[in-house]
Amino acid sequence: MTAKQLLAQYAEGEREFANFELLEGESLRGADLDGATFRNAFVTGIDFRGASLQKANFLGCNLKSSDMSMTNLTGATFQGSHVDGLILCGAIIRPESLVGSIIGSFVLTEAESVEFVQIYAQGEGVNDS
Repeated sequence: MTAKQLLAQYAEGEREFANFELLEGESLRGADLDGATFRNAFVTGIDFRGASLQKANFLGCNLKSSDMSMTNLTGATFQGSHVDGLILCGAIIRPESLVGSIIGSFVLTEAESVEFVQIYAQGEGVNDS
């Protein structure tokens, strides 16, 4: 699947996208994909900068080396996904979005890193029960 195909399907009302690959060089920059569910997808090297992925679900995905700077991930989840090498500078994301995922690495600005760690340390949004 290409980014263009995904955006066309979303524009037609599709919200469930499963078993596909989006490979390096594809761009979803500035896209509105609120409420989309991505299941068992392989996504690597994608430009998501400035996109809106509010309440999006990445379920069992492999999400690597993608730029999500300035992306709105409010209420997004990454359950069962492998997350590695994401750039999240300026992104709106809470630690609870990453609960249930396998985290390799991600990049935040220094100030964002401090806030993220403080929120996580206070247990806000992290439910161990």
